[in-house]
Amino acid sequence: MSGTSIMTHVADNIQNAYSPEVIFKKLRLGIYHFNFDITSGAGQPTPSAWRGVMGWALQGRSCRVAWEDRDCQSCRYADTCAYYYLFEQRTKISGLHFPPRPYILNVLPGRAGAVRLEIKLCNFAAELVNDLAAALTEAAPRGIDAAGQKIQAELCRIEQILPKGKRTVLYNRGRRVPVQNTAYPLGDYLDAAPSDSAWEIRILSPLRLRRKQQYLHCIDWPHAFQGLAIRMSALNVMNGGSRVDKQLWQKMMIFFARAEVSKEDMNWRDWRRRSNRQGQIIPMGGSTGRIKLRHSEESRATWWRWWRTAELFQLGKGTTMGNGRIVVHPQSASKRTAL
Repeated sequence: MSGTSIMTHVADNIQNAYSPEVIFKKLRLGIYHFNFDITSGAGQPTPSAWRGVMGWALQGRSCRVAWEDRDCQSCRYADTCAYYYLFEQRTKISGLHFPPRPYILNVLPGRAGAVRLEIKLCNFAAELVNDLAAALTEAAPRGIDAAGQKIQAELCRIEQILPKGKRTVLYNRGRRVPVQNTAYPLGDYLDAAPSDSAWEIRILSPLRLRRKQQYLHCIDWPHAFQGLAIRMSALNVMNGGSRVDKQLWQKMMIFFARAEVSKEDMNWRDWRRRSNRQGQIIPMGGSTGRIKLRHSEESRATWWRWWRTAELFQLGKGTTMGNGRIVVHPQSASKRTAL
């Protein structure tokens, strides 16, 4: 092997050590598109509204305890409860008493008179897709808030988005297809880095970052990726994976600090949601727009994997309700939509 080849091999090994699919080996992901026909009303409910009706319907189906006696944290049925796992789970793992929620909701563009709800489920949550389908089948016809109006809808189709862009139909107007493999390793969803080193990132929904209890009005990209790594590390540990050792974590933070953003065109998009549980209006605004960046030859492959991982898991606060949704593509390529 020539000297140049040896140096390239060493550099590849160093960069691969920072790749998310190598660090978070136990993490699994299932991506589903729930398609609804609107039967009454007009409008598109937000992911927050969908999360609300999904939670109430799932709790109603899952709970075996009388309403006045419900206490999820002390319930003897918690270990087998779909609602508890998705919405209320606590753990005894050190540092993970309040784990990140294992789901992400997005409302995707679709045809008129329809709603396309994307649900991303991590680890065991992917095994609950049938429970979610049953809950949403019941909830959608009852009505969902859409910008102050109420729509009613009927679940007509569920598709699973597989690695390499493939799809399979799990449900089609009353007909179910047996699920063979509901979740896949992160690496199966990550493609090879493009030869073009100039990329464009589009932030499609508010990216909301917080540091020291204060929300940031300018995007700190190293901080955004640090938050993503913390969330993924927790999900990886909860699925039986190892914690990231201190030395590797410090090197990852140095790597994130080298995010090479060359141009930003960003705006603040303000929106608020009502929390029935907290009985108040909660601000959910954040930055949207696009950035252009260029990474060095040595780090391009690893950065591409991290940006694609950010596309899958989204960035910042409020990802369970659709915040921080991005799409990445080479500047020379035609624009593509996020998974």
